[in-house]
Amino acid sequence: MAAAPSITEIQFENLLFPAVLTPPGSSKSYFLGGAGPFEKLIRGSKIRPLSGVEYSKKVMENCAAHMKSVGVYGDAEAAAILQFAEAFKNVDFKAGASVFYRQSPLGFLALSFSEDGNMPEKEAAVIENKALSSAVLETMIGEHAVSPDLKRSLAERLPAILQKGIVVTPPQHN
Repeated sequence: MAAAPSITEIQFENLLFPAVLTPPGSSKSYFLGGAGPFEKLIRGSKIRPLSGVEYSKKVMENCAAHMKSVGVYGDAEAAAILQFAEAFKNVDFKAGASVFYRQSPLGFLALSFSEDGNMPEKEAAVIENKALSSAVLETMIGEHAVSPDLKRSLAERLPAILQKGIVVTPPQHN
């Protein structure tokens, strides 16, 4: 039987993505990628400075449009969008800063912010709305993904993991 594929960190421009992370609010370690009925962790890192208001506005527009297009946008989703906006209103992303999205199949979306891309100690907000949580994932890797590079990276890495399992290779720093 062939050995399981080795998963290593990824360097993209000046951003380093470790093979696995353990988010605040969880004792589980996550491979940075995946989809399906299990908890997911997504790291969105900024290449250039961006205000949280500017970033969240675009995410909210995309999420609301998606939810409306699939017929799941109502009062609860509008309230969840407002909670999302509130979480980002005092955040300013410098180059290299990240937002972490932890998504539960139970229907919540937890947000964490990091100025340097490292995993933060605690979550900044938890929004209990499955439609919004699903819409965030859809806008990142779905048919009209806002990040073609993320979608491409997942497409390249997930098949081997799903077929053979995962072996995490520690980073090799000089």
